[in-house]
Amino acid sequence: MKHRYHIHGMTCKACSSNLEEIISKVKGVSKAEVNLEKAEATIEMKSHYQQAEKNYVSIQLFSYQREI
Repeated sequence: MKHRYHIHGMTCKACSSNLEEIISKVKGVSKAEVNLEKAEATIEMKSHYQQAEKNYVSIQLFSYQREI
């Protein structure tokens, strides 16, 4: 299953690369792609997030003014 998040506030490739790396480490995430030009993150996983994992991703995206 895929989840897509719109992210505002990323200003460079380093921002998107850093987010991609952090999200990829979350338990249950099989693939994470962060696109700077589209200002979005696409996250693939085998099942829905557990609440703790969802909170972790939310905290990581918080500084980029995430829109769901």
